Amino acid sequence: MSLNLSNLYEKNGFIEFENIFEKEIIDKWNKILDNSYQTHNDQKVNVDLADLSQDGYSILKDFFNDKIKFIIDQLIKDPIIYYAGSNEIPGNQLKSHVNHNEIDGWHTDTGENLQYLDYKKPYWITFFVYLSDVSENSGAFEITNLTKKKLINHNTKSHKLIGSKGKCFLWGNSHYHRASPNLASERRRILKIQIQHNYLQNTYSEKLKNFKKYILENDEYMNYLTGSKHLYAYRDWKLESKINPQIIDVKNFDNQKDYNSNIKFQFVRRIKKNLKNFFNVY
Repeated sequence: MSLNLSNLYEKNGFIEFENIFEKEIIDKWNKILDNSYQTHNDQKVNVDLADLSQDGYSILKDFFNDKIKFIIDQLIKDPIIYYAGSNEIPGNQLKSHVNHNEIDGWHTDTGENLQYLDYKKPYWITFFVYLSDVSENSGAFEITNLTKKKLINHNTKSHKLIGSKGKCFLWGNSHYHRASPNLASERRRILKIQIQHNYLQNTYSEKLKNFKKYILENDEYMNYLTGSKHLYAYRDWKLESKINPQIIDVKNFDNQKDYNSNIKFQFVRRIKKNLKNFFNVY
């Protein structure tokens, strides 16, 4: 592979891919998930794959194809699932649907208290797959390559991930990000799979047990992913995939020129932020 995924991740905080999933797979997932979203037109809905029995495991198994396995193996050698689900947000929204009071939705999922961790390293990553078409104004995921709140300012460069149904990308939860407001009339749907190191504490470990009844005993990869050796600092299996890295299409992002958006603060928030910067208070 011409691009080093670890370097690309550490430089940008996210990686975009092309042609990871076939259209038939995306249509299958949407058909399974449709029942969960039919009666929630004006609110956000979260669906946990662990609550969907065999249908949920079917989506999970499809997701971990040879390409995804190879990508994860380049970033986290001892992967375990931290969350597996989907969410759908309503349209005609003027605010981000999550943490909208925290700098207009900008936040990290880790805080800044774990000083022993290098936030630029991929110790906790999230894959998003768009299950609906996502444009600039229809709830696109937006991210910076910054991990410190004090560096977030008005006009800080950011990047909106836009694309058609089936678009896949991964990002670091320790980087400042947000769901931009869904100004469109249509709802926006995604698949969300989170991966972390196996040796870390995992609040999803009990839910992972729901998948066990569907996993073959000799499927070492899926058994490991779902916690068969949780808290072990090593793995006792080899990645069986013989995939040619050249078939994985990575979108080359240049963080000097390819950003397509900026963080915008209201006037009062700008004043408050400038005062905090001046007094070094966060």
